[in-house]
Amino acid sequence: AVHRLDKETSGVMVFALSEPVKEKLMNNWHKDVTERIYIAVAETPKNKRDYIEKEGTIDLPLAQNAYHLSYVPKTHDPSIKTENARTHYKILNSNSDYSIFELQLDTGRKNQIRAHLSYMKYTLAGDKNYHSKTNPFGRLCLHAKSLAFIHPVNGKEVKFEVGAPVEWYKLQKEKTSSAKS
Repeated sequence: AVHRLDKETSGVMVFALSEPVKEKLMNNWHKDVTERIYIAVAETPKNKRDYIEKEGTIDLPLAQNAYHLSYVPKTHDPSIKTENARTHYKILNSNSDYSIFELQLDTGRKNQIRAHLSYMKYTLAGDKNYHSKTNPFGRLCLHAKSLAFIHPVNGKEVKFEVGAPVEWYKLQKEKTSSAKS
């Protein structure tokens, strides 16, 4: 394996067929990756004043706590070591229970999506570490939809993509339909 996904995250992963290619991919990962897109199901905040725009960028630094979980510090404290993190998001569909996000990463920090969305009060469904209230699929609702990078041998961009679980969209439609009834 060349990179990692959070436990229970589904989707695209890269495996190298030789040690030299693996080393080259790993050493140039942040430079050679041109696109990382995720799909996530998050709990919609119950308070409407916590709703965010349908599309935007979360450009907030991340720190790690004693349990190695990433978080957005609430205040600027020079004693807290942080790393820049930027997540572009688009809400694909939303109802009073769940919001389906498409997320594109400019940076790939540990738990970046989970920490950024949690800070914005959109905790991923099934995310025990960030205190989700629901777990509709018995796992974290995060899926690596696509990954594009410069191939380490031929120098051309390659892109791999796999759709998110259809059950996620069905859940969204069921909740939307029941909310309209």
